[in-house]
Amino acid sequence: LCGAKVGKEGKVWSFEPSPREFAVLKANADLNPELNITCFPMALGNKNGTAKLRIAEGIHAGQNTLGQFSYAINELDSATVSLRMLDHLLLETKPKRVDLIKVDVEGAEGLVLDGATKTLDSFRPVILLEVLGKGLAALGYSPIRLINLFRGMGYDLAIFDKKTGLPTEFHGNASEISENLLAYPAEMGP
Repeated sequence: LCGAKVGKEGKVWSFEPSPREFAVLKANADLNPELNITCFPMALGNKNGTAKLRIAEGIHAGQNTLGQFSYAINELDSATVSLRMLDHLLLETKPKRVDLIKVDVEGAEGLVLDGATKTLDSFRPVILLEVLGKGLAALGYSPIRLINLFRGMGYDLAIFDKKTGLPTEFHGNASEISENLLAYPAEMGP
C-alpha cells in the first residue's frame, strides 16, 4: 500500500531483522515489482553493529523485539541481527527527501529515534510510531522521554481519538497516549 502511495518517483524502504518475517516481507514486495520497495534485512537502532533479536512464537509473528515482549508471548528463538543507524544509512545513500517514517519495533522506538536525530533535523519527516510503555522501559525509554525528544527537536504531537480514529492534538499527558503517536514538524502547523 505504501509503495502505491508514493508514486513512480517515490521510494519505500522497509526494514525487518527477523529472517522469518523478512522472507514474507520480501515475497510481498516481489509481488508488486512496479512499486519501488527496497527491503533491508536489518534492524534500525542507535548504533551500528549487531543485536540480539528475540523471535516470538509463530502465532505472534511480527512481535519480535530487541528488548522484552510487551505482552504474554513465548520466545521461539533468538538471532543475532545486523543493526544500523538510520542517520548513517542515509549518509551513504543520500536521498533527496524523507517524508514519512513509521516506527513499530516492539519497544525499540527510542533506539531508532536516537539513531535518526540528524535525519529528523535535516529532512523533517512526519513520524508515526507505536508507544508501548512496557516495551520502551525494557530498553531504558518511556513515553515521556520520547515526547521530550520530539519537542526538543521542534515537533508537535498528535494522538488518535479512540472514537473516531482521527489525529487530535496532544497536550502532554502521557496517559492520553493509547498505542500510537504522530509527530510532525511544528512548522507544518496542525
